[in-house]
Amino acid sequence: MGRADGVWGVQPFENDDAQTFLAEVLEDGPVAIEEAIDVALDAEDDLQAPEGARAVAALALLGAILTGNGEGLPADLRAWVTQFPPETLESLRAPALTVLELVDGETSELRERWQDAEGYLAWQSSLNTLRARLTDR
Repeated sequence: MGRADGVWGVQPFENDDAQTFLAEVLEDGPVAIEEAIDVALDAEDDLQAPEGARAVAALALLGAILTGNGEGLPADLRAWVTQFPPETLESLRAPALTVLELVDGETSELRERWQDAEGYLAWQSSLNTLRARLTDR
C-alpha cells in the first residue's frame, strides 16, 4: 500500500496537514505549538491522522527551539525558531514527550497509516530523532 494522499515523505513537514500548521504557526507564533500539543493530548486514545501530523510538526518546532538546532526544518523556519528563548517553552517538554508516545501508540491513526505504507521504518526513525531532541537538555 502506498502513502496517503497529501503525504510526500516521512519527515515532520512532508505532508499537507503539517504545511497548514506551519502557516498557522508563522501567524500565531509558539501558541500554535502549544495548541497542537493540547489537541493531541485531548484526543488521548482517538488521535486522528491530521491532528497527529500537526502534532509531529509542532514537536519538531519545539525540539528545534529547545535545542537551538534547526536542522531538518524548512529554510524559512530555521531563523524563525531562533526568535524564541528555549526557557519560554521548556514547560512544553514533558507534554510533548507524552504526545510523541500517543502519535506512536497503538491507537494512533497516523501510526496505523504508516504501518500499512512504504516507509514505516523511516517514519519511526524520524520520530526517534524528535524524541532525542525533546529529551536533550
